[in-house]
Amino acid sequence: MREKTNQQNVIATPDVTASADEPTNNRYNADALERVNRVRAIVADLPGAADLPRLSSSDLRIANSTSAEALEQAAVMAVTAQGVGGELANAPAFRDAVNYIFAYQQLREEMTAALRKLDLAIVRNKLTAVKLARPFYRLMKVYASTEVGDPLKPYVTQMQRTLTRRRRKALVTSEPDEVAKQ
Repeated sequence: MREKTNQQNVIATPDVTASADEPTNNRYNADALERVNRVRAIVADLPGAADLPRLSSSDLRIANSTSAEALEQAAVMAVTAQGVGGELANAPAFRDAVNYIFAYQQLREEMTAALRKLDLAIVRNKLTAVKLARPFYRLMKVYASTEVGDPLKPYVTQMQRTLTRRRRKALVTSEPDEVAKQ
């Protein structure tokens, strides 16, 4: 930080000579990276989660639209109608898929709940800083309008740009045809 003296006030301005390549001292990075590595290890350990080719959109659609109950019914039909359907009537494969779905659905639900909790923790932490930053911005906006606050004007302007909500463009509605009105 450099200090710039104007009359009797001392204003600290950020040192812009610092390189963007220098790592920032973030006390959360090590913990977050360790947790990311643990989650990656869990996912890599899941059966069937190996680096397989990507599924096409039609494969995803047909798999997601077929319930586990439908697969169980297919297994029951394959056992009941033995000898009909040949290779398609693979009851052990149907039941194995159903077992996989039921077993790992619990893990999926827990991970989804953990994700929601993480999202809330991030928002809660952000909110504490936001509740300080917004009034501070309002104060600095007034201070930057004075002669001694001139060095802060670019920072206040930049923060104003980041805080401004971008409005959605209004949807263009076409005028109904005169014929349709009659």
